[in-house]
Amino acid sequence: MDLSAITSSLPASVLSGLILLVVVDTAFGIASAAAGQSFTWEYLYAVGRTKGLVLFQIAVLLFAGYATPFFNFELLGLEMDPFTVMGMGLAGPLALSLIGSIADNVGKKDTTAPQGVSPVNVQTPPDKQ
Repeated sequence: MDLSAITSSLPASVLSGLILLVVVDTAFGIASAAAGQSFTWEYLYAVGRTKGLVLFQIAVLLFAGYATPFFNFELLGLEMDPFTVMGMGLAGPLALSLIGSIADNVGKKDTTAPQGVSPVNVQTPPDKQ
């Protein structure tokens, strides 16, 4: 395998890597919840609202950085494009979170619910309905 043939820019590589991590994390989360017999389709909505939203924000920032190379940010005292820097700054914590989530889901029977979703096997108190 010739890795020197890869000509993708760093932001494109980061974005494609994050997309791959989100897909793998979602697949392992589904498998883990299914093994624990607690999977509901609402969980996929929760993944989209949390990790998917951050991935979308990173993609917008990286695209903004890619679309504005003609601006001279050195006039503002900046050596790099601030959009790309912010996108890359958000990419690090998301990647670490996804890797941690993947490691947590491997070989596990998950009976809990994602953040923002009511647990499956727990009754909602009457005052919270």
